[in-house]
Amino acid sequence: MIEIPTDLPADLVPLSWLLGVWEGTGVIDYEADGRSFSGEFAHRVSFSHDGGDFLNYSADAWLLDGDERRALVSEIGYWRIARPSTGADAGPALLPPTDPAVLRSADDVEKLRNGDGGFDLEVSLVHSDGVLELYVGQVKGPRIDLATDAVVRTAGAKPYTAATRLYGLVDNHLLWAWDIAALGRELGSHASARLARAECRRRCSSSIRKGASNTRRPSSTTERRRGSSSTRPTSMRSPDGWPVCGSACGST
Repeated sequence: MIEIPTDLPADLVPLSWLLGVWEGTGVIDYEADGRSFSGEFAHRVSFSHDGGDFLNYSADAWLLDGDERRALVSEIGYWRIARPSTGADAGPALLPPTDPAVLRSADDVEKLRNGDGGFDLEVSLVHSDGVLELYVGQVKGPRIDLATDAVVRTAGAKPYTAATRLYGLVDNHLLWAWDIAALGRELGSHASARLARAECRRRCSSSIRKGASNTRRPSSTTERRRGSSSTRPTSMRSPDGWPVCGSACGST
């Protein structure tokens, strides 16, 4: 069940399932410019709001190489349901609204539903390596499809011309896939990940530690060899060190 905060603006209700901090791991698999890029990475994504009609977004990633982590490109940006601006909206730049504030209702948002039954989206992202993306797409239930409408990059940034992204909420996990056209290659698969809410992972990790402290030590060498159920590990851990939680995080 998706819980909607009571202070959430009506325009953000279709995106409410994204709210929170998500953590997990993913894989990179991309070939371009005569090279193959592959590996596993840890990922942390945050969606938040401060009362406006948009979600704040940030994402950080680290390539996992044994016990070492290497920072990858980070992102910040804004996600919003597409609608025409009015005099009650601030901008452009620091220009104030020209009309009184209007409290938008669920009925107002419902009028924005598109012919496919979803809501059109606008997502603007800035990468730490000098790439800026404007995505358009839609959210329909717990699924989001995005494609770049424009890509701008600094003179020193590596070639990057287009991208698509897919997000979905599956078994209380955030799954995403990101295709890119970069380094002279046409659009193709690049990375994907499976993330769980951070508070869920924290609870799971805490329960695992408590379980470990209560585990009975084997009383004999024979019991160790037989692998008594009381000495078997109660969980697994992902390569980034986070526990794989099972039902506590909505998975099995």
